[in-house]
Amino acid sequence: MEMAIINQKLYGDDNYMVLKYEDLTNYPKNNMEKIAKFLGIPFDETLLKPTICGKTWKGNNFDGLKFTSISNTNVHRWKERITEHEAQLIEYYFREPMKFFDYELVYSISETANAAKEHYKWYNYAQPYSYTTTRTD
Repeated sequence: MEMAIINQKLYGDDNYMVLKYEDLTNYPKNNMEKIAKFLGIPFDETLLKPTICGKTWKGNNFDGLKFTSISNTNVHRWKERITEHEAQLIEYYFREPMKFFDYELVYSISETANAAKEHYKWYNYAQPYSYTTTRTD
């Protein structure tokens, strides 16, 4: 998300397009038409279906579902897929880019800071630090 912001500023809207997953899956035809125009290719209905090298394919997803078109089935399913702690960490690290892209922030700054504190506590605890010192007296 941070790189998308930087790259769009660096390369400009004519050379770098950012499209959110939710926007593509909720409005596939409209957004695929925009993508085709951006790429300078003609829009074709096959752009709305999963394909590999032009051959129909049932898609690729973690749930093993078979798709015949772009689907918004997984939009907003993050609460089922990650823990609350993981979501709080994501918001801690990506709060500003999430705001930039109009994602809803669910947790308070205090909740996300506490999640980061707990994360670093256990991360640091798990590191193989050496407590031995060498003396030269």
